[in-house]
Amino acid sequence: MTTHSLVVKAYRPWRYRITIAILLLLAITAVIYAYQRGLTDGGYFQTEARAEREAMQSQLEQAEQLETRLRDRLAVLERAQEVNQAARENLRQDLLSLQDEIQGLEEELAFYRGIVSPEDGQSGLQIQEFSISPGREDGEYRFTLMLIQAMTHDRRVEGEIRLAVEGRQDDESLSLDVSELGDHDNLAFSFRYFQGFDGRLRLPEGFEPEQVSVTVSPRGRNRSQIEESFEWPELER
Repeated sequence: MTTHSLVVKAYRPWRYRITIAILLLLAITAVIYAYQRGLTDGGYFQTEARAEREAMQSQLEQAEQLETRLRDRLAVLERAQEVNQAARENLRQDLLSLQDEIQGLEEELAFYRGIVSPEDGQSGLQIQEFSISPGREDGEYRFTLMLIQAMTHDRRVEGEIRLAVEGRQDDESLSLDVSELGDHDNLAFSFRYFQGFDGRLRLPEGFEPEQVSVTVSPRGRNRSQIEESFEWPELER
């Protein structure tokens, strides 16, 4: 006959419930902790990012202000440069004008010295200057002539001037009187110190000028005729 032992254990349902409650409490605590930590960490990173953005915004504003100041400074310098350039250009123009004026005065002084005390020491009627320049139209030219009476100015000198253009046409020598080439006759003069003349002439087609002959014929006793020739200049139109 088999004998069985009977073990009697006490049943405590309250311990099981307490264990379950503790485990649930621990789980809830862990979840709440994780949530709070997430909020804390997220807030920290947000605060740090906000601070970085604010710092970058401040640097950007400073850079923009610096750029504005530099642009204003550049505009001032460019304006000053323009003013300096304009001032230099005005100064250059003034210097050129002054140089031209000085040159004109020097030529005028030389002209009057030639009348009062010529370098060659010769007195009396003289051809001071003769020149040819292009006219407004093809084949048209302008001439200028200046007569002076050097050193002696006690009486007037009078007479006539003859101009002739000498050259070639159809391989033949030809002399053309200016009175035939322009709208004027022989030129008459009457002066004590100096007298200037100018006029226009038109050369015939095919005529090749070589020189201009100037003949000055004063009236009165002991008055010598003056004859001079001037080469025709190489003119560019």
